[in-house]
Amino acid sequence: MTNIHKLLLGIAGVALVMSSCTKQDSAFVPGEKEAEGCQGVYFPAQEVGGAYEPDAVNNYPFSIVVSRADDKQAITVPVEITGSGKELINLPPISFAAGQKEVTVNGEISNKAEAGTEYDAIIAITDNQYASIYSSKPSYIKFDFVVEKWNYLGEGTFWDLWIAGDGYPVQVYQNDGDASRFRLVDPYKALWEDNAAAYLAGGWQLSPYAEKIDFTVYSAGETVVSNTGYETDVEEDGAIYYSAIQMGLHHPSYGADIYNINPADFSSLAGDPSIFVWNKVSTWQDNGLPSVVYMSGQRYMYGVGGWGGYDSGDEAIVVLFPGGAFTDYTLELEVGTSVEGKLPITFKTGGDVSLVGYTIYSGQLS
Repeated sequence: MTNIHKLLLGIAGVALVMSSCTKQDSAFVPGEKEAEGCQGVYFPAQEVGGAYEPDAVNNYPFSIVVSRADDKQAITVPVEITGSGKELINLPPISFAAGQKEVTVNGEISNKAEAGTEYDAIIAITDNQYASIYSSKPSYIKFDFVVEKWNYLGEGTFWDLWIAGDGYPVQVYQNDGDASRFRLVDPYKALWEDNAAAYLAGGWQLSPYAEKIDFTVYSAGETVVSNTGYETDVEEDGAIYYSAIQMGLHHPSYGADIYNINPADFSSLAGDPSIFVWNKVSTWQDNGLPSVVYMSGQRYMYGVGGWGGYDSGDEAIVVLFPGGAFTDYTLELEVGTSVEGKLPITFKTGGDVSLVGYTIYSGQLS
């Protein structure tokens, strides 16, 4: 009985504690109520802003998509713009017609934006009558932009040896504010005009291809921080990093587009400086510009997997810069027939070999 009394007293003690906790929590204040008739306006996932090239005449256009949950009424949604770029953004009213759930709004950035300055802005719906205070769908959108000048260097030659063995013309640019950054414009245009029919006949499917390829050249001692957040230290001058390159091919069996992805983007490869052996400036011109560039990434399909390739130049993207040239350091040895103890030896050298050194040893030449 004593044990039972002790147990009952213990339970009573717990009840008292629980009662005490409940009394302490009685000061809880409920959150703000949703505004009556809230329209549930939000910004769906999208990319806005980015880099623009200087234009002395025209402003820089942009578009944003806005959606809402309640489409019964025609409404105009008030927004607030904050950030360093707010004075440069001209955004017309966001208006929905009755029954309209989504609208695209076309705005402009003033061409008074200073080249090379990175601007940030947030476009937000702050009136709770229009945006829900509890919805997981965002009532604001982040808007970063920069105006960059790119200087045209001339026409180079572009190969993607994974697709074809021939080279095709490409426009090459250098960033005006950062001499280590380069841009290839329309690298795949002529390539696919020439090779599309053959791939389609072989059962492949085509997909959109990269209209431009931007890459940055790094020096020894610098660190590449990839788009995926991984770091790789650079040990030799000329290492290059580029974002994933859409190649224009869609795999018919796996149902996915194929990309050339820099090995620095992969957790299993990042951190090893040898990933830049075939992702680098191979040779330089006397004016300090690259002559030949290799981009040999992993051929990859998002959500599926892919192939290797980063450790070889056999199927790389190769770019010959304007004014550049391939170097030829080949060396061939031809041995003639010995006559009276004399053996003629001929060296055939590539066009860039200026001197051949050799040593004579006694013994048999084989």
